Amino acid sequence: GPMTRRTLLGTFPKIFKGTHVLHPQIRASRARSIEFVDARECDIMVDGEIVRHRPERIDVRPAALDVFV
Repeated sequence: GPMTRRTLLGTFPKIFKGTHVLHPQIRASRARSIEFVDARECDIMVDGEIVRHRPERIDVRPAALDVFV
């Protein structure tokens, strides 16, 4: 939902721990896939590099990516 710049700046750091979803203006949903209708090209970050892409569908594949901390 809409929020002031000040609220956004205060909430943004919480993204890294996942606690931003507790804010009343944030809506979160779970899905196995998402389809985009009439999506436009946009910049997305893939493995640290920005790529121009027109998203059509995103599928969640559990355990398909190894994450090293």
